[in-house]
Amino acid sequence: MSIVIAFLIIVCGIFLMRSLWGSRRREKHKPTPRPPQPPPPTAQTYPLTRQVFTVKLTGAAIASKTATAAALQEAPYIVPAKLNLHKEVPRQYVVFDLETTGLTAARHEIIEIGAILVDREASTNWIFQTLVVPTKRIPSRITQITGITQGMVNRGGLPLDHAISKFLTFTGDLPLIAYNASYDMGFLGVASERFGLLVRNQYGCALKMARRAFPALENHRLDTVSDALNFRPGDGDEGTHRAVGDCRRTVHIYQAAAKTLGLPFL
Repeated sequence: MSIVIAFLIIVCGIFLMRSLWGSRRREKHKPTPRPPQPPPPTAQTYPLTRQVFTVKLTGAAIASKTATAAALQEAPYIVPAKLNLHKEVPRQYVVFDLETTGLTAARHEIIEIGAILVDREASTNWIFQTLVVPTKRIPSRITQITGITQGMVNRGGLPLDHAISKFLTFTGDLPLIAYNASYDMGFLGVASERFGLLVRNQYGCALKMARRAFPALENHRLDTVSDALNFRPGDGDEGTHRAVGDCRRTVHIYQAAAKTLGLPFL
């Protein structure tokens, strides 16, 4: 009997020691709570200049002068309250394009913003272009596709908050057009929200227009449709997968598709 009692005492002692040891290990390896994170920086407004180019559907030549945003007030334009940009073409709108480090807005980053403010009643239209410095290095495969290197953005790029602030100053409340708009608007929305900004502009998709207007094409990639319309903006900054060059293609495709579909030009 005494042997059984001794055995039970030893078993209970071992169990108690293991419980105490386990609780100490759990306390030792308990994750340290993360300190509160600072809020994202607030975007600021910076001086803005725009290059001017002469619009031609078969090509465009950049003029050698710049002007401030105030020049737009020379001919005020009121944006219609409601537009269907797939059924009507406003007098003024902004075509924009983003170059990014990948396809997912939540994971990847903007490295270039380009835009063209189109005014069908003006002889010139404004261009906006800036490189953007990402927080991570640009992958080599993205450099191969776009030609944008880490050195280029380090030398001439803006921080994302500066770039987005300038871009939104450029667009004002004008309607936006992009090629595959859900992609570009997704990145623009994520970047804007990061700095407490809202993008409320109406927007339309030139890719959807091209599919309706030119259904016989084998595909509707930007370069395929542009080539089918015999429009080639140039090389370098104007080449494929550079923001301004892709904007020029999009302007041409959007207007050509609208004419093919017989849409009204407001």
